[in-house]
Amino acid sequence: MKRIPVLVLLFCSVAVLAKAGDTNIPAADSKSKLAVIDVMSSSFEKSKSRMLTDNIRSALFNLRIFDIVERGAVQKVMQEQNIVSGSVLEDSDVLKIGRTMNVDKVFVCTIEKFNTMISVNVRIVNVATLLLDYTDNFYIRNEDQLLDAITEMVKKIEDNYLGRGKETLYDPAKRWAQAGASRNDADWLMANRADPDAYWALRQFDIRFSPAEYILVKKGGFDEQAIKRFFQSGISYNSVKRALSLGIVDVSTYREVWRPAGFSFEDYLDAYENGITLPSDYTTYIERFKKDWIVAGAGFVADKFPITDTQFKWFTGTIGWEHFWTRNQRDWYKISGEMGAHMLMLFDPVPYAQLNLYLGGYPFYGKIAVGAFYEFIMLNHYAGYLRLGMEIMEHWEWSILTVWGNQPTGTLPSSTSSETNAPIAFPYFGAMFTYKF
Repeated sequence: MKRIPVLVLLFCSVAVLAKAGDTNIPAADSKSKLAVIDVMSSSFEKSKSRMLTDNIRSALFNLRIFDIVERGAVQKVMQEQNIVSGSVLEDSDVLKIGRTMNVDKVFVCTIEKFNTMISVNVRIVNVATLLLDYTDNFYIRNEDQLLDAITEMVKKIEDNYLGRGKETLYDPAKRWAQAGASRNDADWLMANRADPDAYWALRQFDIRFSPAEYILVKKGGFDEQAIKRFFQSGISYNSVKRALSLGIVDVSTYREVWRPAGFSFEDYLDAYENGITLPSDYTTYIERFKKDWIVAGAGFVADKFPITDTQFKWFTGTIGWEHFWTRNQRDWYKISGEMGAHMLMLFDPVPYAQLNLYLGGYPFYGKIAVGAFYEFIMLNHYAGYLRLGMEIMEHWEWSILTVWGNQPTGTLPSSTSSETNAPIAFPYFGAMFTYKF
């Protein structure tokens, strides 16, 4: 009878150990040893590839799933084997690194640019079996999304190695949660039998494409294959949505005609909405609505005419910014404001502000301008002026002006004065030639 408690205790101990063996929690010494190869790319400089590698290595280390080999040890083996870091490696080179370092797995990442897209390919190779443990592709529109792609990649690796990927394979609720869908969005997607695989097939080309946006696709009845083609061309969902609402489902016209001409996809959509089919016609169209111009001009001023009888005459220039308040700059009138600096004798900057009224029709407009300036560096005086001129083809302008104001006490150098300096006499007059761009 005394032996029974001992047997019971032994049986309970075996049962507890067996139950512990059924858990999915890996033992501390069971983690795989992982060598991370530097990001391979022919599209990015080595410094950027090194920065991305450091981000990947840190993110993988923080998963606590792998024992990460220190980068210096990996580089040493690659040098010994005459393998160039950052270059495209053959599979045999990857396996050679893994076997030489006696690691369980090797992580390989390749990033390349293709037109407007950046492809991110990830592989984890099992050195013992010579098989792929894990592989995935991501496609992003620009370099700003690279860190988002790394975050997405590491999250999927974690799910794969902790078994969460297998657990959620046949559970739509868990798969939508894994994609970042809110509870309400997940409920709608499941109630409407939305396929998580179809969503992921789109998201791989735009990692910022959210489940909420996928709901809008389903509600709008949009062609998902068309959306995929847009994403592959580096076009964001907001622009895709606008294109589909206009009935545009083919991106080839934009890729073959509009993008080579230097226009964005938004320009193409704007042209389409306005019935414009050629980039050259669209260039003419958008100039109608251009609001801001840089103004540069040169001319001269004198105290009276004819200039042979003047006490002084000075060269002058102008540099400024003109902003139109009217929408269509090819209507029968247009109004703008202007500010910048006159340059008396081309070395004395004089700040000015000006109001412009244009009357006429493209390509010829008459112009009336009223302005004022304050010369504070050399003469310390203010003045107002009136300009009358002609604008040609929106870029060229010729005008005459008259200036009046308070009499300054200082003088400026004058090539027509018998003295070194000549005083300003009001009113004085001038002519100006201006180019706007």
